Amino acid sequence: MVRAIAVALMAAFLAAGCTAGRDGVPIMFEQSSSDPRHVGAATRMRVDPHTGVNTVFGPEVVFYNGMDIHSFRLRGWIDPRHPEIHNRFQIVVRARFPRRVYLKQAYAGGERVRTTLIDAERVCGGGCIWHETVAIPLTEDEIERLANTGFLFEIVGRRENVVVRVPAGHLDGFLAAFRRYRDG
Repeated sequence: MVRAIAVALMAAFLAAGCTAGRDGVPIMFEQSSSDPRHVGAATRMRVDPHTGVNTVFGPEVVFYNGMDIHSFRLRGWIDPRHPEIHNRFQIVVRARFPRRVYLKQAYAGGERVRTTLIDAERVCGGGCIWHETVAIPLTEDEIERLANTGFLFEIVGRRENVVVRVPAGHLDGFLAAFRRYRDG
């Protein structure tokens, strides 16, 4: 029932023409996020006029984990003055729950992976929901390797967990777009 309501709300949202997510980057559903051409075309770069750092954002991908709606997106940085920053990327997962779950650790293939807790906030308006944002840092070499297999990982919290599947084509499309931005 909850999932049916969530699907109906998201369909209404998209039908209304509201397909741009944060930073004006398009939103995709998990089912359509594995085509590298679509992912590459939906990847955008934002220039920070103050720092000179360019941030490349992949499309926000909406997915379901049980009864909850979550999203992920990839991002990487380009700094013409500091080329070593070109090798920094993150998979940013934004999870939504009716109560705080304290997401922190992540695992892939039985091994612990690094995480960065970005934010945990309570959003209210006709009811309250917790948004917890966690990032998985990666290098360009790791993304290139994962672009052949995809990346399946689980972020573990005290109360609930989130399983995230990033398709190989999604990683491939993002990396190709990032390299086009970086190489000019």
